[in-house]
Amino acid sequence: MPLFISVTLLLWKVYCILRFFGGIMFFWRRKNSLVQAKQWNNPSQVKLLVLSAKQAAVQIHSRQLTSQELVKCYIDRMKAINPYLNAAVCYRFEEAMNQAQEVDRILDGQTIPPEYSPEKKPLLGVPFTVKESHSLMGMPHTGGLYKRKGTTASVDSPVIRRLKDAGGIPIASTNCSELCMWYESSNNVYGTTNNPYNVNCMVGGSSGGEGSINAAACSVFGIGGDIGGSVRMPCFFCGIFGHKHSPHLTPGGNEFPPTSGDARSYVARSPMCRYSIDLPFVLDIMAGNAIEGSSSLTSKVASVDITKLSFFSIANDGGSWYASPVEQQLVDAQSEVVDHLRSHYKVDVLETKLQKLQYSLGVWLTAINENKSSHPFCEYMANLEGSVNPFWEFCKWLVGKSLHTLPCIGLGAIEKLTTFTKSKVKSEKVKAITQCLKTELEDLLGPNGILLYPSHPNVAPPHHKAIYMPFNFAYTAVFNILGFPATQIPLGLNHQGLPLGVQIVSTTGNDHLTIAVVVELERTMSKCGWVCPPKYLLK
Repeated sequence: MPLFISVTLLLWKVYCILRFFGGIMFFWRRKNSLVQAKQWNNPSQVKLLVLSAKQAAVQIHSRQLTSQELVKCYIDRMKAINPYLNAAVCYRFEEAMNQAQEVDRILDGQTIPPEYSPEKKPLLGVPFTVKESHSLMGMPHTGGLYKRKGTTASVDSPVIRRLKDAGGIPIASTNCSELCMWYESSNNVYGTTNNPYNVNCMVGGSSGGEGSINAAACSVFGIGGDIGGSVRMPCFFCGIFGHKHSPHLTPGGNEFPPTSGDARSYVARSPMCRYSIDLPFVLDIMAGNAIEGSSSLTSKVASVDITKLSFFSIANDGGSWYASPVEQQLVDAQSEVVDHLRSHYKVDVLETKLQKLQYSLGVWLTAINENKSSHPFCEYMANLEGSVNPFWEFCKWLVGKSLHTLPCIGLGAIEKLTTFTKSKVKSEKVKAITQCLKTELEDLLGPNGILLYPSHPNVAPPHHKAIYMPFNFAYTAVFNILGFPATQIPLGLNHQGLPLGVQIVSTTGNDHLTIAVVVELERTMSKCGWVCPPKYLLK
């Protein structure tokens, strides 16, 4: 494993040198070409843009609000702001307005059909957005791969179908990284997505379009996918809430790239939203749970008394050599949460360390390599029409002739090098470390334990900065392999106006515990929660 990681790092360093002067020009052009978006100061529309999904659905059912008003408000907002972000990559505005009109027609009738009750359609008339890698019927479905440009989804993925059946109205598809395997949401189909807090900064990936469009209040909520932090990192970089659920909570299928075998347990299809109360509300729908009743996540969250939980805090990854140390501002933000739990809830929070967390990258890479999908990554790069040679693609990229992004080429190279240097002894050693780490965490947390852990070692970096430390995603990726639920919470903005945050983690099946803690923190901690980006303020 050290060999292919070292070779990969060498490739990144070569890229850094080649990119240096180009990067200076990129930022100069961006700084001088940016036009500030106008502040949003329509009072009637501002009231709509700050509703949670749950509040919006209640108001539509009670006829305090029409679906057409809400959908049009978000369409107008997206039209005004998305040009600065490039977060939404394909719209379905006309279809959405037609669906909203039909919802209002039915609800305004003398007799409302039983199938349109709040129990049957809890999301009725509420607009939302979808990561482009999810299959949304009639919309592009490329996964950011240029060779799939022009591909249109003929069916809905299972989770999107459930949201539609619950009355939700998709209004746009959002950008992702190429083949959903990088934390800069950029590809050669749609380009690069910008951070609403600073357009010179990245949004995280691979669900970065969702992070950006939701943070800018252009969507009520969004749907992303997480196999190594692809929901939590964008939510962290963009200052919103996101949850990586326990294995198999939501159904897979009709996604690109697909997963199969044991790798399916590493993937979470997750809500991304500005308000924590929407996490269990939307997850219940995606999971197929009843919205009312003891089986629902919502009811479990409501029954949690967080003063009865055990709390632990780990401020870093144990000192791994391949990832950045956690910035002091993020250590301080995590400490503020610890202090708040101690002072407001009178709970003890044990600050501890687990040295085996330093092997997080190896844990993730080994598991992904041994449980990869039915096709190698290099075959997906070719859209299953043969296989791509990543080393030749790198040569083509140097002269601007490759159809692939450099991170995608690098991941293809990792796959080839992993195959070439594969050692059963090393693999078994890493798997033993994985099991040991999981056991240590389970013993530490017990049945009612909560862990505070960094979402990322630094705040949203400038575009392309990820190349210097390409493995910082290990802070989130390790929990996909362990099967632990993890919820990212926003903790205000730093002095540069960029979001801060932290992960709330628990053991498998305890999704309701992490979400309950997040809901409580948003309710009682002034710094916890979404802050509208200053450039697009709601006034």
